[in-house]
Amino acid sequence: MISGATTRAHGELLARHHADLAELVCALQESMQVIEHILACGQDDFLRCSEFQLMMWNALEDPEVVLTPDSVEPMIELHERISHAGGEVARLLQGMRADRFGDPTPCAAYTVRELINHLNYVTVMFTALAKKADMPADGDYLGDDWTPEVFDARLAELVEAWRAPEAYEGTSPSFGLPMDVVAKMVLFDFVIHGWDLAVATGQDHRVDEETAHLTMDLVAMMAPQGRQTGVFGDEVPASPHAGTFERALALSGRDPAWRA
Repeated sequence: MISGATTRAHGELLARHHADLAELVCALQESMQVIEHILACGQDDFLRCSEFQLMMWNALEDPEVVLTPDSVEPMIELHERISHAGGEVARLLQGMRADRFGDPTPCAAYTVRELINHLNYVTVMFTALAKKADMPADGDYLGDDWTPEVFDARLAELVEAWRAPEAYEGTSPSFGLPMDVVAKMVLFDFVIHGWDLAVATGQDHRVDEETAHLTMDLVAMMAPQGRQTGVFGDEVPASPHAGTFERALALSGRDPAWRA
């Protein structure tokens, strides 16, 4: 005859096995979801696939902190926007003439050369911040032999640094801001200063509507503090027919109609 204690012990053992099996099934389902994405994404190097990196991150990091495709999607999207906006700056640098270095820009603090130097500096700076390293000193990042390919190399390092999920974790030691906010500041610099560079050198600036809306949100968030520190000028009245990006420019203190 089986005692009540034995029955309870068997029940507890079965419950533990059931819980372990359910956890294993859940893990397998999540792994299959990632594998299916890798097979469907069409990326030649699957090791650079964001979903694959997410799976590795969850496997290697603290098991109590589990990232999911839903929670990491905004991070992946922001990384893609940073990469695209930086690529737009790179395109503009390749398309300009060196004799424009002394020309003015819509950002009154900078000539074209000074603006390009700033873009190179912030690229190096935000690469360091993504790694939680000390913020590099501002200075001359062009020298006498700078070429657009130097920016390309620096941009590649920045994009790689912000590819890592841990880049978005925690607070910036240098800025005291959440790292996802710091990442958005990268996008702001590339998009707004990309426009500065485009109009100062007589080129077209390309920004999609979703990035324009995100930039508008960033400017609205940063404007009060930016005006106090002198980073932003006074808001410029925007045309009643202005689009989202033009309104973002106006809010940042730029005249959307400015031309060289």
